[in-house]
Amino acid sequence: MSSLRNWNAKHYREKMGDLSGRTLQNELLAECEITGLARAVLRDCDLRGTRVNIDDLRRLLGVTVTLDCYTFSGLVLSELVFDAFLFLLSLTEGNDDKRDRVRSIINPRHLLYLQRAFDCLG
Repeated sequence: MSSLRNWNAKHYREKMGDLSGRTLQNELLAECEITGLARAVLRDCDLRGTRVNIDDLRRLLGVTVTLDCYTFSGLVLSELVFDAFLFLLSLTEGNDDKRDRVRSIINPRHLLYLQRAFDCLG
């Protein structure tokens, strides 16, 4: 249970703002708001109930997040961030029908934006 963990820091209902370039390790971010994560590292953090309000891909690219079940509990993602997760899933191999269906539900404007960004990076 995450409440039994010994956190390096606890944040509750804070406006964390733009965390781009920062490293957070073993921190609890409960019901917080994040507006940027570019090149941020969130290692062993619990994001339950946090809102990730990012509408510019430049404020998201390069983020590293370790994921566990609590990361997704009540997590609220902006449409762009949600679409970016779906896009990353669609880059995997196998499950071709599912990957095609996933791509079909991504906002077409976001899909073009993500494809261009990943073409530039790759």
